[in-house]
Amino acid sequence: MKKRYSFFILLFFSTLSFAQKTMPGDRVTVKRIVDEVMVNSTAYENLRYLCKKIGPRLSGSDNALKAVYAGARMLRDAGADSVYLQPCTVTHWVRGAKEEGSFSSAGQKYMLHLTALGNSEGSRGKPVEADIVEVKSMDELEKLGNS
Repeated sequence: MKKRYSFFILLFFSTLSFAQKTMPGDRVTVKRIVDEVMVNSTAYENLRYLCKKIGPRLSGSDNALKAVYAGARMLRDAGADSVYLQPCTVTHWVRGAKEEGSFSSAGQKYMLHLTALGNSEGSRGKPVEADIVEVKSMDELEKLGNS
């Protein structure tokens, strides 16, 4: 067993050292490939289409589905002989109704702008009450620690 293990380690390191050596024509070949892709490839056009025409593609959103179909079309257009779309279940978060927040100080009520991260746990319609800690800088925040 030890001999076999040693053989694989030796084989791994010998191929690794060979991979590090570059042949004189390698740089020219790589440059040709890069130039070909930059000049004649549709990669950047495909990326532009996904980013500008479809837009953000949050899992489970309509845009994510549009991007899947666009990607399949792009693969077929590129000459792929087989493109398979398989069903996939993803969690999908839907923003609830707009909520309002406020705090009171010295008898005066102040309204707050609120936001929540996707999949965050809500208060189930119940009010949330807590002490407020004013933080004026990132340094102050770091000094507070995780408590």
